[in-house]
Amino acid sequence: MNCLFCCGHAVVTTFTVVLGLSLPVEVETVSGDKVAGKWNGAEEGAIRLMTSGGNTAIPIDKLVSLRPADLPPTKTKPPVLVTITGGSSVRVQDFALTDSTFTLEPRRQEPIQLPVKQVRSVRFRLESAKTDPQWLGLLEAENRRDLMVIRRPGDQLDPIEGIVLGLTNETLKFELDGEAIDAPIDRLEGIILRGSASSGSSKVRVEDIYGSVFAVSRLEPSSGSETVEVDLGGKSPHPIPLGDIRSITWASGRVLLARVDAADQSLTPLLKTKVDADLFAAWFAPRSEDDDLVATAGGKIEFRVDDGFRVLAGSVIKDADVIGGDSVVRIVADDKVAWEESLTDDQPKGFRVEIANVRRVRFEVLSGKDGDVGDRVRFLNLRFLK
Repeated sequence: MNCLFCCGHAVVTTFTVVLGLSLPVEVETVSGDKVAGKWNGAEEGAIRLMTSGGNTAIPIDKLVSLRPADLPPTKTKPPVLVTITGGSSVRVQDFALTDSTFTLEPRRQEPIQLPVKQVRSVRFRLESAKTDPQWLGLLEAENRRDLMVIRRPGDQLDPIEGIVLGLTNETLKFELDGEAIDAPIDRLEGIILRGSASSGSSKVRVEDIYGSVFAVSRLEPSSGSETVEVDLGGKSPHPIPLGDIRSITWASGRVLLARVDAADQSLTPLLKTKVDADLFAAWFAPRSEDDDLVATAGGKIEFRVDDGFRVLAGSVIKDADVIGGDSVVRIVADDKVAWEESLTDDQPKGFRVEIANVRRVRFEVLSGKDGDVGDRVRFLNLRFLK
């Protein structure tokens, strides 16, 4: 059987809000102002609120967020997380793959049917500190084949290349070396479909109380029941009850750190040398290489975080030119360690660090227990996201 999964491309998605006039909301603008009112629809390039001063139009390029005046409580999230090539991540309580269609069932919402090429991964277990770096590292990488990711004893993840043939909430049908096998879901961490990670080009993010994030491209006027509809490229728009929405945020996209100037960088040699300090830094200080950042043990590089950015994402791996040696990579947010991992093999370690209200982020590389001064690491696709 041919592989059902082709390399995914970012999906152009739309977003339609259907709000009753009685819904009180609070809008935050890029200037920091907060406007309270009742939703009164949307027009080209702006939203409308009924405020104490009358009908007010706020341009979309001036918006940061819109939230219900009375925030609904966060609910227990379903364990299964499905990522979609347009940048959405959807919590589901049931799922199935038949022929060329993925069916997802979010809690208290209608099923979503998507072409399989739009699904990037399905993770069957909730996030954990031990498995997240391994899973996110695999998810950030480009894969030429589908991956079945087995969870081994000690919370070690073992990716196996092959072809996904079918999926239910109990069994994965997987072609391995030309032979189809049935793998029980309770032995797996998840599946990652071939292709590369895509953060999409969304301008609007809708977050619900179950932990789903729907990344969409624009806001449209509509009429009808009190729901938000997101078009993920399936057969029909997906409605979300307004009572299940925690926030709607507008974003300008992402910042790739390899393409911006660092606020500060330094290199502290582990061994004293007679080499001029400036020359030594020119050789070994952190630097950009295309879309990557490369840093040697003893190196630090720091970036400012502009208002509105919420997540730092990426992965880190030993540089291909390094043979052996252990490294420790540390991410520091406003002088507090937010993430730290040891690199002891050639597998990437991924991360997603919350940076809302953080002003500066610093990346540090330290030698491991072996004291190898030749340690060098490569940060892949390092980016700030709104």
